[in-house]
Amino acid sequence: MPRKTPNLFCCTLLASFLPLSAYPEPPLRDPAVPSYSTSTAPIANLPSVELQIRSGSNRSRQKAVLTLGQVDHPMADKILLTLLRQLEDGKLPSFLWLEVLEAAATKTDPEVSSRLTQIRRQNHEDPVRNYLECLEGGSAYRGEDIFLEEAACATCHSFRGKGGHVGPDLTGIGGTLERIYILQSIVDPNAVTAPGFQNVLLHLQNGSDLSGILKSEDSESLKICVPPDGTVHTVPVEKVLSRTPLPSAMPPGLADVLGRRKLRDLIEFLAAPR
Repeated sequence: MPRKTPNLFCCTLLASFLPLSAYPEPPLRDPAVPSYSTSTAPIANLPSVELQIRSGSNRSRQKAVLTLGQVDHPMADKILLTLLRQLEDGKLPSFLWLEVLEAAATKTDPEVSSRLTQIRRQNHEDPVRNYLECLEGGSAYRGEDIFLEEAACATCHSFRGKGGHVGPDLTGIGGTLERIYILQSIVDPNAVTAPGFQNVLLHLQNGSDLSGILKSEDSESLKICVPPDGTVHTVPVEKVLSRTPLPSAMPPGLADVLGRRKLRDLIEFLAAPR
């Protein structure tokens, strides 16, 4: 099945993003919601916070952006407004998107609120655009826990030999699929199905049906991975009377249940190089 081209808006923005380097912190030093208190970032230090946003490490830049949401001062609002404009123009590194939007949501400044409302309104109708800020900047450490425990992905999917066989093996998915396809498979799983992930129902010449994941096909046969044990059946093409695409088995609303931060961590885990 040919890969469908994602939304052009998404592609344009993604092409402008700066690359994200892996966080150096070990798991125990990787806080769930990185932030500064106002006592560590008083109003007098806002110029240094602004400098940190421009030139610090990825993690420190995220923390500095969140600081803006905790400081009630026109200068903090002005810096944040500049970041929102950069976001709209596709000039803001993607790993800062979520922090900028979260910080803006705490503000009462009319212009900041108006910009935030405009961004959210533009993205609301498209599930992928609505979650673009979750593409980069998460923690693979936390994402692994979410995959195994909170989101219970391992119930259906295997990873490095562990987990279920109802869904596709996700080992190495970051090396075969772009992040935007990983995001789309979670927030809008039936929109586009990458090769090797399509659920199908085959009606065979002998009157039986076979359903599972279409792993591959050629002019002679189809390979179907059948749950729950993941057995792969090779079915000759001449024995197939018809085949019907089936909806994705991904649970609906998972992104809403997890929230944006945990969704971003999950994507970081799945997309991380192995």
